[in-house]
Amino acid sequence: MIKSYMKDGKKIFEVFVAERDRTKKLVARRKRNIANERLAKEIELQFKIELSHVANAAPIWTWEHWHRECVKRMKAFLQISTLQNYEGRLKKWIPKEWGQREISSFTVGDITDLLDFVAASETPVSQKHILKLVRRIFQMAVDDGLIPRNPTMGIKVKHIEAEKKVLTAKEAEIFLQAAKDTKI
Repeated sequence: MIKSYMKDGKKIFEVFVAERDRTKKLVARRKRNIANERLAKEIELQFKIELSHVANAAPIWTWEHWHRECVKRMKAFLQISTLQNYEGRLKKWIPKEWGQREISSFTVGDITDLLDFVAASETPVSQKHILKLVRRIFQMAVDDGLIPRNPTMGIKVKHIEAEKKVLTAKEAEIFLQAAKDTKI
């Protein structure tokens, strides 16, 4: 859109062009103090071409934006309490540096670093839960075609089974006899 106005007795033009990108975000360009209408029309055309490229370009998803989008989608089939649990765990364990990283830049090493960080203070069950949440978010990105491969695939949390101590029949007999003798 071209507007004209008077400034110091001269007719001056202003060009303003706006368009929405794929994420519905408004992208605009403005130029003021243009001396003539022909130049204003040329600038308007340049802006329209530039914004059409911006509007048609595939959006670059950061972890933060993609995570928010996934939560919106999961609201359709998960209970609020489940989503709140997911949000709380991810907020606690996902490093702040992940927020502005492109979703396509994550590697297996990033995921294992996260799990090592979680392992320092959590049980293997909690580590598995965090991995499951992160895996789901990356799988949604794969399903939407944002990334070619899920970086969490192939990663497993090793759970070391605690040694179970069982009494033999003879040990159980001795234990029961001792219990009878002490009247417990």
